[in-house]
Amino acid sequence: MLDFMSGDAQKLSKLISDKENFSILIPEEITKFQSEIPNVDFTTAQEVPPTSAILTEEGIAMAMIHGGRDLQGLFTQLVVFVYARGGKIYYKKNDNGNGYITNVKW
Repeated sequence: MLDFMSGDAQKLSKLISDKENFSILIPEEITKFQSEIPNVDFTTAQEVPPTSAILTEEGIAMAMIHGGRDLQGLFTQLVVFVYARGGKIYYKKNDNGNGYITNVKW
C-alpha cells in the first residue's frame, strides 16, 4: 500500500495513466471527511465522487492549475484525474482511526 504523505506524484501519475488498481493511505487532515461529511459511515468502503461540474474540460484544467503543489492539491488532482479517466475511489477508515485506506479501481 502506498503512503500518500510521501507525496510521490510521479508514481501516482503512472498508476493513473496505466489504469492500475491501487491502495493508498490518506490521512484525515487531507480528506477532511470527518469535518465535511461527518454522517457517512466509513467503517465500510464508501465512494465519495466529485461533483460532475469538476469533470468537465474546464474543471479538470482548473484542478491542474489551482490544485497546488502541496498534499491537499495532490489529493484534489488525484480525485479529479481518477474520475476523469473513468475510475472510482473508495474510502474506508483505517483501523487506527487517523486516515483512510483508499482503493482506486478501474
